[in-house]
Amino acid sequence: MQNRVRASFLLLFLLCSCAGAGTDRSIPELARTVPSDAVCVAFADRADNALALIPDTTDVLLSLDLGEFKDNRAVLSCCYTGKLNSMLAIDAGRSRPDTSKAVLSIIEASRDAGLNALYLPVYDTDGHRAAILLSRSESMLHSASIHLESCASISDAPGFSEAFCSAPDTPLLVLIRAEGMERVLPQGLFGRNIARRTAARFLHSAADWYMIDAGRAPVDYALTYKCSDFDSQFGNMLSALDPEDSKLAQILPRSVDFVLNIQTGSNFRTLYEQWMDANNSKSLYSTQLTLLKRSAGFDPLDWESDLRIREVALVRWNNREVLLARRSRNSKDEGISVNEMSGFIPALYGKIFSIANDQYCANIGQWSVFGSEPDVEAFLAIKENFDDKRWPQKDCRFAIYYNGSLYCWDKKGLRIENIR
Repeated sequence: MQNRVRASFLLLFLLCSCAGAGTDRSIPELARTVPSDAVCVAFADRADNALALIPDTTDVLLSLDLGEFKDNRAVLSCCYTGKLNSMLAIDAGRSRPDTSKAVLSIIEASRDAGLNALYLPVYDTDGHRAAILLSRSESMLHSASIHLESCASISDAPGFSEAFCSAPDTPLLVLIRAEGMERVLPQGLFGRNIARRTAARFLHSAADWYMIDAGRAPVDYALTYKCSDFDSQFGNMLSALDPEDSKLAQILPRSVDFVLNIQTGSNFRTLYEQWMDANNSKSLYSTQLTLLKRSAGFDPLDWESDLRIREVALVRWNNREVLLARRSRNSKDEGISVNEMSGFIPALYGKIFSIANDQYCANIGQWSVFGSEPDVEAFLAIKENFDDKRWPQKDCRFAIYYNGSLYCWDKKGLRIENIR
């Protein structure tokens, strides 16, 4: 379970529901211990629950006995100082280090384990309170102390207050700074299907902050994000995308390994081109479409419009891969033929939909299938389909499936589930 918590804590690949209106919640005083350059912060009602979110499985904090403080409120923060280090700040109430056996015990146990420990006063509206800071990084504790003395903290970071107040009220809330994504995304998150650097760069530009409700049930995790009012942020584009029904589950192979699926309804093209224009990428996009029009003899945009493409997907199974495009209506089934639309899907929907070979195609009902000749043939020969009722089917926007987990963003928001 802890491995799944850490992985989901760090994933966040463009699969979020828009942050709602702000609440009247105030930022906990413990946030004052978090350095302003922290890449992620977790607020927990129980300190022992915060420990489960530490991304580095070698961190000795994970094995520390918190004693009487395990049920106290805590804030876990991560900073990059040559490596990713974690710091746990525990609310010590009005305990004093010179009189409280519990404080002395946890500080001694921490130092015996090779951790650095620091007791600091934290002032709130009720008067004097204290926090115990624990980390293997001495410099992180020093930074926290300086920030506290100068009344500066993560609360002063651009957009943090707005992100926190728009997040759900939950016993375990995680906030991740978009610009720190390359530091926190784990290797092999989606295997070889999506490069870690590609995901990190995308997330950096897609929003400002990402928030995870890690205390949600029965859904494992719920994610939201906070954007600036910029067309250049992909999160704003996805928020405005009209939800559409998906029929992908009916055609997926039962042995599927990886799926990337997006709905391309009535307003997709307008929103996508606005986003490309805002990121100074529309010129290259237009050039690619022009070159494809010359080589194919017809315009990719006309192909999309004439067939009324409703959703596209990249599917991998048993070391094979195909691209799928669903039309609004059934057409006559057609066997394998040379693909005159080679390159259309990645040019129209993004390079992430690229495959090694899309030189052949076939039609099945509403679906066009693109890939190498052996892979298209293998797809057509599939007898057992996925058809899992938990696969998104109504009011969908985007979905990724990998290694048994489904990351689905629909009209209701994002859900992350194990469905295998």
